[in-house]
Amino acid sequence: MTATATAVRLLLPVIWNEREAVGSAFYLGDARAFSAFASAIVAGQPFDNGVPFHPSGWPFVLAAFYAVAGYDPTAGSPADPAAVKAFVALLSGLACGGAAVLARLVGGRCVLALIAPIAVFHFGHAVQGTVANTEALYGLLLAGLLAVMVLARRHAWFDLPGPTAAGAAFAIGVVAGLTSVVRAEFLLGCVLIGIHVAR
Repeated sequence: MTATATAVRLLLPVIWNEREAVGSAFYLGDARAFSAFASAIVAGQPFDNGVPFHPSGWPFVLAAFYAVAGYDPTAGSPADPAAVKAFVALLSGLACGGAAVLARLVGGRCVLALIAPIAVFHFGHAVQGTVANTEALYGLLLAGLLAVMVLARRHAWFDLPGPTAAGAAFAIGVVAGLTSVVRAEFLLGCVLIGIHVAR
């Protein structure tokens, strides 16, 4: 499922002739701001976040991709939009795979069978998987977080003595914190997760 979802997201910019565009005709969001933020990180320069606020989690991940791929805006080698779209497509495909794992954990094979085609071929989700915004990474982190929470509750990790309960709570806290740095709106989710873990 991850491979199919990634392939769909890799093909969309080719089909719509958008491989060299930062955004898409269907969705731009804050892709330009995130790309500029990541370039400033690579260049070691300050970035005026402005309004609306752009959390730094995704720009740092994007900057790490820029660094690994050899893009250096200070040396006149800006990031190739097609390569960025491929990176985002991979993250989005992994998020679909994470959603499949979560569906299997929560509802079994029937729910997985229902979720799989929607996750892979949903047009809006697929388009978001071609633009350098936070959705792909956010979806991946959220699916992972919810899967860990389901496993922790199912196997009663919080009821076990010693390091198991503490380790489970710590892992959930770390992933929830990273998710909040990617999407600030998730801070409310952290409060709800804390209540869920504590009960």
